[in-house]
Amino acid sequence: MSEVKRRLRELLDIKDEWILAALYSDPRVREINERLVERWERSGMKGDPLDYASEAEARILLHLVEQYAFMSPEAARRLTLGRMASPGSGGSRQLEEDRHSGLGEILRRLLGESKRRHRG
Repeated sequence: MSEVKRRLRELLDIKDEWILAALYSDPRVREINERLVERWERSGMKGDPLDYASEAEARILLHLVEQYAFMSPEAARRLTLGRMASPGSGGSRQLEEDRHSGLGEILRRLLGESKRRHRG
């Protein structure tokens, strides 16, 4: 595993739900995650989606995760709620759809894998 992906997995062990919501509501994160999930599904769902990130995608994600991981929960809450309220964003309907979509499940799985690695 590359150093970039290792660091990314460490940072994805974010405990605060508002910070996670801000991270995963970022359009750039969503776009990359969608591509990773597609690759992961085509591969028979072996490993986890992050395994299918190119080094360039992993670097972009790392840069973004670093921005969110050290954000205060209050700032993350304001950002997330602002995104939900902005016109054309789909608002809470989009977040509800994500929760029931494969993407939402994959993100929860990715975070679960990261947490298990740190505990075990």
